[in-house]
Amino acid sequence: MRLGGRCVRASGLAGELAGYARGLLSEVPRKNLWQLSEFAGHPNPDRLQGFLAKAAWDADELRDRIRGVAVAALAADDAVLIADETGDIKKGTKTAGVQQQYTGTAGRIENAQASVHLSYGSSRAAP
Repeated sequence: MRLGGRCVRASGLAGELAGYARGLLSEVPRKNLWQLSEFAGHPNPDRLQGFLAKAAWDADELRDRIRGVAVAALAADDAVLIADETGDIKKGTKTAGVQQQYTGTAGRIENAQASVHLSYGSSRAAP
């Protein structure tokens, strides 16, 4: 299924979306722009950085398309959504969302970044 099309409102950027998504879904061990750019065949992260910083998105359209792909591939009567909040300890303060906060990872207040992950589990797909 094509995810670009009407989701990204600029010519040529649908291909960048596809390359970015393929990189995120790949076995690339670190999902930063250098590694994702190399996976996409770019010499540096400039193209993907420009894409992420400047592309105009139709977030509702993209969400609906991705939902359609997931439902078509994974729908099952016994499906459940699994929510997991986690905290990643960070040394610096430059990463988005980093602040002094309690994290169960450390068991105390630390410089950390909190995130919530949603997983889907069923007899057809398990986390």
